[in-house]
Amino acid sequence: SDLADPTQVLEHSRSIRSVEFSPTDKFVLTASLDRKARIFQVVPDTPDEEEAKRQKVAAIFKEIEDRKRAAELAAQNPGKPCCHSCGTPYVNPLFCKQCGEKRIKKKVQVEEDPKLPLEPKPEWEATGQIREFKHVDSLLEARFNSDATKIVTASGAVRYMGLATIYDVEFAGELMKIEHDGVVTSARFSPDEKTLVTSSEDKGARIWSLEDGLELRLWKHPNVVQTASFSHDGRFVCTACHDGNARIFDVRTRREMQCFRHPEMVTCASFSPDALQLLTSCGDAA
Repeated sequence: SDLADPTQVLEHSRSIRSVEFSPTDKFVLTASLDRKARIFQVVPDTPDEEEAKRQKVAAIFKEIEDRKRAAELAAQNPGKPCCHSCGTPYVNPLFCKQCGEKRIKKKVQVEEDPKLPLEPKPEWEATGQIREFKHVDSLLEARFNSDATKIVTASGAVRYMGLATIYDVEFAGELMKIEHDGVVTSARFSPDEKTLVTSSEDKGARIWSLEDGLELRLWKHPNVVQTASFSHDGRFVCTACHDGNARIFDVRTRREMQCFRHPEMVTCASFSPDALQLLTSCGDAA
């Protein structure tokens, strides 16, 4: 059938541990055993989107140039009130004679220049790759947030520690790093993106605050926790454990609500959209 023929192949040098579409289906995020998370653009930009990108870059360049000029003019006129936009010393008490901006009664403060969006490397063009996030240790999973502006990765090294790391997609910069006592096996954003749930080989599933990185919840398990994820309303967390159980916990009360026994270790568990069903995979090939 037509469904058996791939429309696009995203080749990697090593096995892929996780793969998912962005919420808009425009991008694909992969986590590979070569310790890299990659983002591929699988749907091209529309003409309107390309024009919006060009305008955004042009606006950033203009802001950088305006700030440089304002700083130079302000340096030439120390102690004098200057226009916040162009740096010209005020002559008129109400507006700038040079650019017409309304006067703001404060000195020009030159902030750090805005960053330009990261450009894909030329060698990525053939595959559609647009971003790459290198890791020091083994990479087990990578997930988008709701609007694909951030990703979170789960990684770690045996007998060392694990990390859940959040990156900004536009600039490929690291935003937050959360350490664990064992390899982090999964990491997922909450629906409201205020928290993060992780699972680890240290036999714990945890919820973390994305405001300050503090641990908010901990559910200890008898064995390695392979995955942990939120329900779509954020009220519950389900876990898949190597002890052969999939569990559901209430986030607010911290109570274990249900436990589903399997014949072998549970490798994955996730909620249905209405949170009325739980989908699991198990080491017995079912």
